[in-house]
Amino acid sequence: MMMNRHFVLDNNILVSALLVKNSAPFWVIKKVEEMGVILYSEATLLELNQVLNRKKFIKYFTVEEKQEFIVKLIESAEFN
Repeated sequence: MMMNRHFVLDNNILVSALLVKNSAPFWVIKKVEEMGVILYSEATLLELNQVLNRKKFIKYFTVEEKQEFIVKLIESAEFN
């Protein structure tokens, strides 16, 4: 597997993938992970965390699911 490709994903893709498993955004992330590595910055990670902490998302996933998602992103992505 070639891992030299780098991808920047909009936070809307990440949030949508967390909200709806097996959705198009979910599969985009899976495909990107197969093809290369996701890049993120401190600013985009901070924004993602702020968005996921909005009250409107409480009914969609637990705090643990949110934390697991962010940890997995950090572990599998590359800080840039």
